[in-house]
Formats: sequence, structure tokens, C-alpha cells
Amino acid sequence: MTDDVLTIFKEINNKDNLPGVWLRRNSTHYNLVSYINHIIGLYLSGTFEFIPVFINRADKELNSLTDRIGHHRYVEKCRILLLQVSKQINLHKSHKEILPLIYQEDKERFRACPEKFCFHWVDEGTIKLPIQFAELEEALKLSNNATPSKTSYCGCVFGTCKRQVVEAGNKDWYEPNEPLLSAYKVSDYHFRNDC
Repeated sequence: MTDDVLTIFKEINNKDNLPGVWLRRNSTHYNLVSYINHIIGLYLSGTFEFIPVFINRADKELNSLTDRIGHHRYVEKCRILLLQVSKQINLHKSHKEILPLIYQEDKERFRACPEKFCFHWVDEGTIKLPIQFAELEEALKLSNNATPSKTSYCGCVFGTCKRQVVEAGNKDWYEPNEPLLSAYKVSDYHFRNDC
């Protein structure tokens, strides 16, 4: 166990980070707290093969909670814990294929499409205007008439990205989505190997 992992294990359930009401079973945060503590227990017992399942569940819960309540110190600590533990279990090669991409090894992250972590990514239900306008009124008129996307997709207007279609891609068009990467407590270079 590294010092970073031990430190975050000691901090995560500290009363300064974890509000006591979140431990109640009827709390909207209870599932997250449970997943995080399952990860800690499995890690301490050396049962690494089941940790990716709980990392995946905790990541989904973190995304859902962040959308609903915004950021909180405990959420930030959870993201750090998930990153630290995933670095350790990647060394053990145990069921990492179910890990969300942000927690996978460098070589996997550098060639796969980072989806929402890329500036070009268009989420389902959002509107993407792929062109620039000389007049604000023209842009507003088009955006008011635009319909939200029915699926998520790569909205890069410069060409086909090699991360989407290796054979057809002419370049790696990845551009970091800095606010989201910052929320996950990783650097802007987390998905880049050219830096």
C-alpha cells in the first residue's frame, strides 16, 4: 500500500469530510459512502479482483450526485481515492476492463476516445453548433431552432479523430475538457501522451 492510498483511506471518513447524516440509509449519499467503504475493505483484505466493480459503481454515483448537488469536499476526496486505488489495482491487472476510462492505465487512456473529457464530445440531450457566426443574432436564431442530440457523439468539426476510427482518422483531435478534468482531480494531460 502506498502512502497516498493510506493517507486518503485515513481522511475519507473523517468527520470533517463526511457529514454524519450521509451515513443514514435514507440519505441520497448512502450508496456512494457504501461503495467507497467497500473499496477500502476489499483493498485492505487484498481482494483486488472485485474492486473495479465498486469503482465503476462509485464513479456513476459521483457523477449523479455532482449533477444534483454540485461539489462537496467528500466528493473530491472520493475522486482522489478512486484515482489512487485504480493506480494500484492496474498493477494487478484484475478485471480492469470494467473500469471507467479515467481510471485505466496510461496506454489505454492515450488511445481511447475520452468522450465527456474531450471538448468536442456532445452528450445526449445537448445542442452543438459546429460553426462560427459573424453575428450574434444569427447564432441565437439557429440555436433556438436546434434540437437536442438523441445520442452522444464526437462533434469534432476538424476531421475524423483517430481515437474514434483508427483507420479513417487523420489526427488525434482530443482537446481537454479542463473543468471536468479539474473536477476529477486530474491534470489536463491525463488523456494525452504527447506532453
